[in-house]
Amino acid sequence: MSGPDVLRRLGLGGARTDHDWEALAARRSGLAWRHLGRSDVPMATLVDTLRAVPGRPPRTGHLADWDDIWRGRSRILDYNAVVCRELDIGYPLLYDFTQTETAGLDDGDVLFLPGSRVRGGRRERLRLLRWNGTRFVPHDRTEPLFLPYVQVDRAGTRMPLVRLHRQDDSASVAADHHSAVWTRHRDRLAEVLRVLLDRAPDDAALSQVFARTIHRNGSVRRASAARERGGIRLGESWYRTPAALVDTALAPLVAATADEDLEAVIRDLPEEAPLATVDVVALSYAFLGTHRPERAPAGDGGPDVHIHWGALAMGGHPPGSKGYFARRADSVRWMYDAVVSELAWASPVVFVIAPVAPFLLWTPDRCKDDLVAIGDLLARIRAAEAPGRDRVAALAPVARQTVARWQRDHPTSEEFRARFQWRSRLAPTPEPLPESRLLEPPGFGELTAAEACLVVSTLVAATTPTEKKDE
Repeated sequence: MSGPDVLRRLGLGGARTDHDWEALAARRSGLAWRHLGRSDVPMATLVDTLRAVPGRPPRTGHLADWDDIWRGRSRILDYNAVVCRELDIGYPLLYDFTQTETAGLDDGDVLFLPGSRVRGGRRERLRLLRWNGTRFVPHDRTEPLFLPYVQVDRAGTRMPLVRLHRQDDSASVAADHHSAVWTRHRDRLAEVLRVLLDRAPDDAALSQVFARTIHRNGSVRRASAARERGGIRLGESWYRTPAALVDTALAPLVAATADEDLEAVIRDLPEEAPLATVDVVALSYAFLGTHRPERAPAGDGGPDVHIHWGALAMGGHPPGSKGYFARRADSVRWMYDAVVSELAWASPVVFVIAPVAPFLLWTPDRCKDDLVAIGDLLARIRAAEAPGRDRVAALAPVARQTVARWQRDHPTSEEFRARFQWRSRLAPTPEPLPESRLLEPPGFGELTAAEACLVVSTLVAATTPTEKKDE
């Protein structure tokens, strides 16, 4: 199936797409992007199409304890199992350059909780250790730490925290990892990063490439990049050449892939290392072919379609939120153009951001009342009259009214509200959550992607407390 065929079957074709594809093929452009949450193709058809394309789109979650996710008891994170297992339209590509959560769950990765073990929605805080300059010592969790630089003490045995999470992953779906992708394609990745630093038009653009630094004690700090004395300054460090900065930025990969003696690895790492932005991470996944069957770039420089499952922050839930990728895509377009103009092997891409939002409508079988209620809501939405060429735009006010009436008929559960507020993966009561199957609500497959996103967007607004709406 050719790239244009895939886009047409996803409801993203048309004259504009044909024009963009021509520009990509001629290498006049490095990026075109589309949001699958705007498609008027039914969800059932989208699922069939995504199963038919070669390879699988990455679902970029975070490295953590995923056991509950695969057992249908992670509440707000259950959509990962829907995409990657139940429907088999994506695979987990786990970002292991994230940070642990703090004790008060007010900083760090408070969604996935990589500093903990979570089973049945019950949290066990792991015994974490951080580097103090000479050895690993207990961490008091007052600040988040860079995951690859953290040790964990498990029943008297110390090991890298990233290793613990990987060996605990009992999924039937094999995960890939950010550090593994970057390690496999280190040479090409280094080329990409050097091009971005060389071609950045100003200091603000440099900070679109690297905007934080990692320190050996595990702390991550914001830092502005600036050209200085013929080199680049980032944080407390000055790099004589872009190549020197890139080499330092890739040094933490050794820690992220370490299985045993993290202490020896940490001793050899630089005191401060650059951390690439999320925009660069997404770009790297597109150019390195993480969506392809072989998870490698084609290398022929021909245009490609990179489909990427983004959660609520990245993929959003149009029309309420289009996600950070869509908000920033045009401002980082120069990056894709620069890479394509300099590196013949790099494929210009149509980056299709695929929101996971519709799969928040799938429901654990322990919540049978919610499943019935959602089925009733979807029936009301499908039956609603919304005249005009743009059904979704016309449907938006109708959807708000429909949801308001529906809420009066179906008082929602705490679990239902937490899901749409994207609030917590933990159980709301002391009892552990039971293992559950995730069920597709009646009528889901008949909704278009745009309608499904609208329903979720309306539910997010309707379940958000008033005081938060006003912030």
